[in-house]
Amino acid sequence: MSQHELPADDGLHPAVNKEVSALHTAEDGPRDEDQKPELLPGVARVEAAASQLTNPKRWLLFSIIFLFGFAYGLDALLRMSFMTYAAVEFQNHALLATIVVVRGVIGAAVQPSVAKFADAFGRVELFSLGALIYTLGAVVSAAAGSIATLAAGAVLSQLGYSIFVLTLDIIIADLSSMKTRLFFAYIPNLSFLVTPWIAGDITTAILKATTWHWGIGIFAILVPVFAIPLVLVLIMLSRTAKSMYPNQRRYPSLKAFGKLAWELDWIGMFLLTATLALILTPLTLAGGNKTKWDDAGILTPIIIGIVLIPCFIFWERKTPFPLLPDYLINDRTVWACIIISVFYSFAYMCHSNYLFTLLIVSYNFSLTAAIRVSAVSVFANVLTAFITAMVVVKVRRLKGFLVGGIAVAFIGFGLAYHYRGGTSSRSGLIGAEIILGMGGGLFAWTSLVLAQTVAKHEHIGMLIALMFSCNSIGTALGGCIAGAIWTQTLYTSLLNNVIPAGGTPELVMQIYAAPLQVVPMYPVGTPMRDAVIESYRYIQRLLSIACLGIYAVMIVVSLFVRDPRLSDLQTQPEAVRKGAAP
Repeated sequence: MSQHELPADDGLHPAVNKEVSALHTAEDGPRDEDQKPELLPGVARVEAAASQLTNPKRWLLFSIIFLFGFAYGLDALLRMSFMTYAAVEFQNHALLATIVVVRGVIGAAVQPSVAKFADAFGRVELFSLGALIYTLGAVVSAAAGSIATLAAGAVLSQLGYSIFVLTLDIIIADLSSMKTRLFFAYIPNLSFLVTPWIAGDITTAILKATTWHWGIGIFAILVPVFAIPLVLVLIMLSRTAKSMYPNQRRYPSLKAFGKLAWELDWIGMFLLTATLALILTPLTLAGGNKTKWDDAGILTPIIIGIVLIPCFIFWERKTPFPLLPDYLINDRTVWACIIISVFYSFAYMCHSNYLFTLLIVSYNFSLTAAIRVSAVSVFANVLTAFITAMVVVKVRRLKGFLVGGIAVAFIGFGLAYHYRGGTSSRSGLIGAEIILGMGGGLFAWTSLVLAQTVAKHEHIGMLIALMFSCNSIGTALGGCIAGAIWTQTLYTSLLNNVIPAGGTPELVMQIYAAPLQVVPMYPVGTPMRDAVIESYRYIQRLLSIACLGIYAVMIVVSLFVRDPRLSDLQTQPEAVRKGAAP
């Protein structure tokens, strides 16, 4: 039997037999009063489909997922470049930042709702809806004749992207065993071994041959072309399961729709979505700009969002159908993984938000070299993660990779602190980026899978969604803190260094406002360039210290997770027992 195939019940302990039977025969309904409650239709259907998944079908499915991941991954890298050209053409470049903010907030806020609807109505349906909305958004952006239309298309694309990416991750969790979960979860990301190195050349080639309109429009064709085979394979699995289990519910009946609304916890979803939107939008828009924090338009939604947090917690404690049940809310592994998810993206933004500027201004890399150095960490991350995933299939443990990866990344930030600024530190910084990527590859997705080891199948989708949302929260907080450090200390540091080197306050303001245009005018080795580099070294020191502090906390938190031996089943048997306990 292949290591990817879910085993039959034969030869297992009777208690495990019962759990496996419960996982794979949900369509038979409860056997007695103590049996778990009836699953939502989307969860029950995918369990039936998983029970019919053979190894050839599995490898066909994941091969198509890889191709689809390549298409939307390349679009994710190129889209922002084309939108920048579009915004410049519409003479409204400043609005681009607002578009990015709105896209990010949508990505974080809709995910819990998407997970619940996928449980109720089905994975295939939600994935197809996401791909359709994404394609529609790409068409609107490609045909845009104004910045408003461009923004509307970008928002639609982000909504579709958030829906199909989350649904795809849930499908992967549905159709993989715990020991192979990490391996299969990374297949859509394997394209990043190649795409960071070719994205610049593709962008240049497209813009030479045509305009940004077609640069965006090409992916309105490519993404659905690769999505359709994936949808067809998923439909084929669903039909096979339906023929095997004809009594399986497909969609909620109208009679049961009122009950389903409560099972979906629509009040909880609304409170969580509103909280995320109200907090993340002003946090990201304000960033580190001190003057914006005096604006009532920034403070008011944050205050309302914070007030909604206890309202959400109170509701979730009282409702009979919470988004996450008590056994997950009270589990230390879940909380540790959530904290790690927040802090990982927090530190990543602190480090990477201004890395490109530092590479050109402080390290004197050329534009092409800076782009490639920026891609080194992503390449090391994906390569390390994929190798780690293959090892995990054999060793069946995750905690060692989690703790070790965080420790490796901590060393990487130490190197970034040591090799900050100056052309003599180039090799050291590249080494730091490689080590940071390796560390992230060891633990970033490992924490997501580790959190799933304590959940029953029907709760995994919502758990993945909350982890993704927490990642977005960390991104917003990290961008805010990095912006605060940058905007509130760089100008003063430039004044203290540039003026003694013969500069003027006007020059300081020019360097602060447009460093990529002004600083290269002063060659490395001149007093003015050395003064600027010293100012940027100070900022990089503060950012690196912040990252080191965050990772020190992460190392401590990682010690509290459990380290179960990953099973051959879709969920851990102990999670089924714990979830079924009163």
